[in-house]
Amino acid sequence: MKARKKAIIIGVIIILLPIFLFLLRSKHKETGKENQRTVRVETYKVTPFEAIDVEVFSGRFEAKDVATLASKVPGFVTSVRVKEGDYVKRGTILATIDDREIRQNIGSLKMTEESIYREMEALKAREEYARSNYNRYKQLLAENAVTQEEFERVKAEYEAIKNQINALKNRASSVKEQMASLSSTLAYTTIRAPFDGYVITKHVDTGTFVGPGTPIVTIVSGGNEFDLTVEVPEKFLLNMKNLEEVPIYVDALNKIVIGKIGAISPSVNPQTNSFLVKVRVYSSEIKNGMFGKLILPKEKVSKILIPENMIVSRGNIKAVYKVDNNRIVHFQVIRTGNPYVKTEIGLVPESAVTTGESKDKLIEVTGGLNEGDIIVKDIDKVREGDRLE
Repeated sequence: MKARKKAIIIGVIIILLPIFLFLLRSKHKETGKENQRTVRVETYKVTPFEAIDVEVFSGRFEAKDVATLASKVPGFVTSVRVKEGDYVKRGTILATIDDREIRQNIGSLKMTEESIYREMEALKAREEYARSNYNRYKQLLAENAVTQEEFERVKAEYEAIKNQINALKNRASSVKEQMASLSSTLAYTTIRAPFDGYVITKHVDTGTFVGPGTPIVTIVSGGNEFDLTVEVPEKFLLNMKNLEEVPIYVDALNKIVIGKIGAISPSVNPQTNSFLVKVRVYSSEIKNGMFGKLILPKEKVSKILIPENMIVSRGNIKAVYKVDNNRIVHFQVIRTGNPYVKTEIGLVPESAVTTGESKDKLIEVTGGLNEGDIIVKDIDKVREGDRLE
């Protein structure tokens, strides 16, 4: 009896289950239709963009004229007349080094020189008498009026005086050379600006003892000419030689300027397999020491790019809201590549020019979308299944 009752219950369930599932599906479809929204939003047609693939090489800008003025003599710094940031004209005194010992040595040499000249004046009077006496005895010897011995004695006296005068002349010449050398050294105790420019570094203070080669002050020219020096891998040597101008991205200014290729190193560094390239840039905005990037364009390529703000992020998943032919919105997962930004030279990878946020950033789509697809711009105003007006 119990077995029969159980069998009846199972049979009823088997009969009623399909009916229940059918009614449930029907109810779900009716509910879905009732919940489908019709929305008005802006759409975007996916189209390919022409982008530029590039290589980037970093360096720092240096003013055309940069000079670190160093001491050429030992001594204590007696004054530093500028501070960092000061603008100076060519010839302006920047610092001085104690010159008392040099001046004392010059003074001593002057006294020695004066003493030599006094001694020479006295000898010149004796030389005149000795020369006259020598000539007279020479004539007398020819007339056999004096002996050879007497003549030799007078000749020896005359030559001795001449030798003394020559020795004094040599001493005077040596003293003059020493004085000229000390005068040159004296000039080194006054540090002057070699050109118009700005003081960027003051290396010493008053009272500092410096030796030959000790940096005193560094100045840069106040002009608008700068050189960006970068290391470029040797495989790009031909690319660089075929170019006259290259775009340079200046980080601090967040802009691209055009530079002219100047010097290209004739040899490759065997340790880095790279060569040095110097690019001249003219700009009133660039400052010495700023960071810059040489952008080497390689080729133009066609890429599917869409604005970053049209992409939905769900964890590691990237997606868009794609509109089908019936104007129904679908959540479409996509694969993304590099971000690109618009610059003065065209669309380039964001990494080539900036690390900051950009409202005009375009994201490369490598899968999930095709040219001509329609996607929703206002991603916060739609959901899966919505119908567009």
